[in-house]
Amino acid sequence: MSVYPIYGSITVRKHIKGDVNCDGRVNIADAVLLQKWLLAVPDTDIPYWQNADLWKDEKLNVYDLCLLKELVSQN
Repeated sequence: MSVYPIYGSITVRKHIKGDVNCDGRVNIADAVLLQKWLLAVPDTDIPYWQNADLWKDEKLNVYDLCLLKELVSQN
């Protein structure tokens, strides 16, 4: 869980495994973002990389992408 101060208030955001773009949902947009990041597409940013570490090895790689695609296909 992260706390972000915004204009005098506090926003608390729960971290969801697979939610690569941190929008609160796990969907194809997350898989696309992770794939773009792995391919080093310019200006691609992952807000909280730990959400994308589905393989739980403290690295982002194709294993994480495969698990994410499997997760998305189950939803």
